[in-house]
Amino acid sequence: MCSSHHHRTTAQERDLEFQFPHVHRLPAGQSPGEQDGDPAAADGLDAAALKRARAEKIGRYVAMFLMPLLMVSMLVGGYLAAMHAPAPNDMPIAVAGTAQQASAFADAFEAADPEAVDVRVTGSAGDARELVMDREVAGAVVLADGTATLYTAGAAGASQAGSVTALVAPQVLAQGLALQSEDLAPLPENDSAGLGAMFMTTALMLAGYMPLSLMLSNSPELMRFRRFVPLLAGWSALIAALVWTVVGPVMGVVEGHAAAVLGICALSVFAVGSVQLLLTRIFGPMAVLVGMLFLMVLGVPASNMSMSVHTLPELYPFLHSFLPAAATGESLRSVLFFDGNGVGRHLLVLAIGAAASLLLTLCLDALKRRRKPDAAPPAINVASLHGGPRPSAAAGAMSHWPGSRWPWSR
Repeated sequence: MCSSHHHRTTAQERDLEFQFPHVHRLPAGQSPGEQDGDPAAADGLDAAALKRARAEKIGRYVAMFLMPLLMVSMLVGGYLAAMHAPAPNDMPIAVAGTAQQASAFADAFEAADPEAVDVRVTGSAGDARELVMDREVAGAVVLADGTATLYTAGAAGASQAGSVTALVAPQVLAQGLALQSEDLAPLPENDSAGLGAMFMTTALMLAGYMPLSLMLSNSPELMRFRRFVPLLAGWSALIAALVWTVVGPVMGVVEGHAAAVLGICALSVFAVGSVQLLLTRIFGPMAVLVGMLFLMVLGVPASNMSMSVHTLPELYPFLHSFLPAAATGESLRSVLFFDGNGVGRHLLVLAIGAAASLLLTLCLDALKRRRKPDAAPPAINVASLHGGPRPSAAAGAMSHWPGSRWPWSR
C-alpha cells in the first residue's frame, strides 16, 4: 500500500515538474506546508497544484488539435477566397500608335469594361515594349497599318499573359483589326511553367518563420536578440545554399545566376525571420498563426507568382507592394528572366522590412526590461526531443536558484 502511494506521488510530482518547469522544487518528501510546519496547508496546496496541472494538460491537448485546425482553415479559406473566381481588375495595359488611333482604341477599350482594365497611352511602340519588360504593365497593344500587335511577357506570369490576351482579342476583332502576338520574355524550356521561382518563394517563407515556433517552446534562450540575429544569419545562409542546390545543380530548374539567387534567398529568409521575431515578441506562441496569415495566407496570393494580382480582389495588388513573399518572388523573376531589371525596389522592401523589424524588437525589449527588469523568460514546455528529462547543467541549476537572474535576460 505504501509502495503504491509512493509511485502515485512520484508520478504526480513528475507531472507537476513538466507542467511547471520554472517552479523551485523542494527536497524529496517535503511539501510546501511542511516547510512551514502546517500539514493541512500542504494538502491544500498539493490539491490546487494538481488541479492546475490537470487543467493545463487538457488545455495542451485542445491546443494540440486546435492549432492545426486553425492553420488548415486559414490556408483553405484564404486561398479560395482570393483565387476561386479570378477576374480582371484594373489590369494595366499600354496602347501605342498614332495619337488619334491610340486614343480612340483606349477609350473604346475602357468603355467596354471600365473596372477590368487600366489603359494608358504611350508615345511609341518602343515605350510600350519597355513598359512590358519593366513589368509596369501586363501587356501592350501597338496599332499600325490595320494590325494590332499584342506584347506580353510570359516570364511575368503565364496566367497573366492569358488574361491579357482574353481581354484584348475581342476588342481588337471588334474594331476590324488583325491580331498578332509576341512574347517579349518567354519562359525557358527548363522551367516552361514558371514554377521554380514560385516554389522557391514558398519554401523561403516557411524557412523564415516556422523555426521560431519550436524555438520559443524548446529553447527560449535562443530568442535573446544578441543570440538570435547571428543565428538567423547563419540559418539564412544555410537555407539559401540548400534551395539553390536543389533547384540548380540537382534539378536543373534554374541555370546560372548563382550569386544573385543565393543573395536573394538569404536576404528573404533573414527578413522573414526578423519579422517573425517581432511578431513573437508581441503575440508569443500565437505568432505562428499571425505569421502564417501575413506570410502564407495573404502573402502567396499577393506574390503574383501563381496568379496575376490584377485578377484578384483589390486588397491583393496593395499587399503585393510590401509583403515579403511578393518581394522575394519578384526579385527572383527579375534575376532569372529579366536580366535583373526592377530587382532593386523589391530587394529594398526586404531590407527595410528586416531593419525595421529588428529595430522595433530592440525597442520592445528595452521597454519590457524597463517595466519588468526581473521578469522570468518563457517556460520550456518541450521537455526533451528524446522523451527523457532535460539534462541538468550547472548553469541551468543556477538559473533556478532563488534571487538569480536568467542567463538570457542579461
